[in-house]
Amino acid sequence: MTRFTVICRPNAETELAQLWLDANDRGRIANAADSIEHELRKDADAKGDATREGFRRLIVPPLSALFTVSEEDRKAIIWSFNLLAD
Repeated sequence: MTRFTVICRPNAETELAQLWLDANDRGRIANAADSIEHELRKDADAKGDATREGFRRLIVPPLSALFTVSEEDRKAIIWSFNLLAD
């Protein structure tokens, strides 16, 4: 198992905060965000699905996170959060 440091870009933090503010069930948004971060801490390079060059998407309903992995630095960088369509 490879451990990764998870970094959330400022725009992703802003998106997540807005999703949380707009949510009917804020606990569900918070839990999904926590789960995404937890998942990316361990073997981030094997998580999610490739979307476009260098980017991966991890889904933990009701959220998805777009992220990149720097294996050399052992960092997972979250670039954006999105709410899944119902």
